[in-house]
Amino acid sequence: MSTRNARRGLPTRSSPRSAAAEPLVKDIDLSFPRFVLLKASAGAGKTHALALWYLQILLSEEVAKKTPHDLRNILAITFTRNSVREMKSRILSWLKELAFGDKKKTGQVLHLVSLDPRTLSLRAERLVEDILGRYSDFQVTTIDSFMTSVFKASALDLGVPPHFQVVLENSSLFEYAFSRFLRRVNSRSAEGEMFLKISELISSSQKKGQSFPWDPTSLILDKMTSLYTRLNAQTKAPEAEDLESRRLEVEAALRGRAAEIRRLIDGSGLEPNGRSTFFRLEAAVQEGRFNDILGASYKTSPVRKSQSPAAKPIGEALERAWREMEILGREYQSLHARRYFRPYLLALAAFADTLEAVKRQREVVFIEDIPKRLSAYIEEGIVPDIYFRLGDRISHFLIDEFQDTSPIQWANLRPLIENALAEKGSLLVVGDTKQAIYGFREADYRIMRNLEEGGERFDSVETTVRELRENHRSGERILDFVKEIFLSKLNSDQKLGEFKRQASLSGLTGFHQEVVPKNKRRGHVTLTLLDRQKDRGESEEERPEPGDDLPEKTALLEKVGDLLRRGYSYSDIAVLTYKNDSVVEVSSWLSETEPPIPFIPFSSLDIRTRAITREILALLTFLDSPPNDLAFAEFLLGDILARKLESDGRPASAADWHGFLYDVRRRRGAPLYVAFRERYPEIWQACFEKL
Repeated sequence: MSTRNARRGLPTRSSPRSAAAEPLVKDIDLSFPRFVLLKASAGAGKTHALALWYLQILLSEEVAKKTPHDLRNILAITFTRNSVREMKSRILSWLKELAFGDKKKTGQVLHLVSLDPRTLSLRAERLVEDILGRYSDFQVTTIDSFMTSVFKASALDLGVPPHFQVVLENSSLFEYAFSRFLRRVNSRSAEGEMFLKISELISSSQKKGQSFPWDPTSLILDKMTSLYTRLNAQTKAPEAEDLESRRLEVEAALRGRAAEIRRLIDGSGLEPNGRSTFFRLEAAVQEGRFNDILGASYKTSPVRKSQSPAAKPIGEALERAWREMEILGREYQSLHARRYFRPYLLALAAFADTLEAVKRQREVVFIEDIPKRLSAYIEEGIVPDIYFRLGDRISHFLIDEFQDTSPIQWANLRPLIENALAEKGSLLVVGDTKQAIYGFREADYRIMRNLEEGGERFDSVETTVRELRENHRSGERILDFVKEIFLSKLNSDQKLGEFKRQASLSGLTGFHQEVVPKNKRRGHVTLTLLDRQKDRGESEEERPEPGDDLPEKTALLEKVGDLLRRGYSYSDIAVLTYKNDSVVEVSSWLSETEPPIPFIPFSSLDIRTRAITREILALLTFLDSPPNDLAFAEFLLGDILARKLESDGRPASAADWHGFLYDVRRRRGAPLYVAFRERYPEIWQACFEKL
């Protein structure tokens, strides 16, 4: 038991056992059940470790004596299809090289299994044939795929039609169901009253200057679609709480505090500080524009400091009132955030029955529905039944990118894992809480953190925590820079107390990483801190004009020029920004130079956003369903057909096709392609007949 957990009084039987210096799989004398939590930073070789663990379970005679170890008994879970392909490829490559007697691979595996090289080679060869012959039993899959298989096995118990389909992209069906719901929205219906209330709540949460949503349906639909996915990743349902009474109390308190500060300023004789946000906030609260105080800074005092001893008491009173106004402002911001989602939660609740009716009618289930519906089912304690229906008893779980696990996913996985460990199985989770800062797919890194620190445990097994400390990806100077920022500066600077606390929650202030020999003295980092106020003479309240030369713009263009002079090409340079909006701004900077700096926005590399891709999809859609006039018209107006006709010596302008489309639309005759074939038989024969 670690010293930290001993101080907390946690039981030694279930508290994590740190073994960072030990290899992941160290010998042939494996004990079961077994749970290892492996901390692996980016570039530390986690895929390598996962593959070795998988191979040890498959190949070891010692494992075979103690626990089931067939392909069907092992489940490796990751979170993306690319990771699945990489993991499967890594395992099969290892087995193939072991079968061919590769000395390096054989040497690594012989440390893990009690086999001689010849026997290891033969067993690896048989396993390759076994995997290829029973590929469906080779269970390396995404968590969504596994949960879907469990859901399908239990569909009848869950009241789902046996021939249901899983919908991966729900936006079109969501929109259709919402349009059906809107048919009942009128001035005399309950749905109409609810919709009016929702519209008023949305309007009341807007800031000054925002346009009024005269038709809020598209906004409500977008928010509901997003919320639907997020809520289905949680184990608890939210409450659309009514916060109006508390909001009114805070607004009244803010008015009173602003008036008090004004009285103190006027009676103090102290010089007002024009850089303070107080004067803007005072006007906002007195005029009832409370949403305009959201995100305000309370850093600068409303008055300038005075050296006069007589001014000290009133200065202190002003500071107390200013801090109290800050507390109220923060509370109002919290209330606003909670109120912001209330109308959309109300809309989602009112719309839920219509959505479920559409799904039943279409016999579909959204991929987001599966974890939520499984959760209650698994909680009933029917884990053995699930294994029976799946046809497999999973004894060994390997979970990659564990920091990306959502609460609902963990709620569904835990009972299955608990059952496996009770039957002398094993669990390996690999992750890095430092990489969970974006919370992809509603992930909660605290799940991994609780297991690591002993806040959560399995009754049947002790937790072993290990860390991969060698970084195979980064150069030494890059790693030293990261350590300087997070391990040295953040830990030593007392002014960064809150930042340190927040960073330590995800492990940013306590990791261990060393470079491998080949990366010694490699890499380069330069850090430049730009101060807009110092460089431009701005006050806190001023904002740069769009056309101004910002210091970051100047620094970026100078750096690009320096790199080009040193012999690098444009393709060697990547510019990363914190927000997508900044990409547009940086692109304009690069375009303004003389000559312009050539660049490719990352978004343009996505073929799904290219116009030519949309034209091809429109053509394929038309070929699949010729009566689809919209798809045919989209292709007709595109560049592909125009270039084809130009190369054939029959150029046609967009105006020609617009006139044709208008004429066909006005006559409301046969499908569009039939009218086109009759009017332009030569073009039809040359461009479409063979298709």
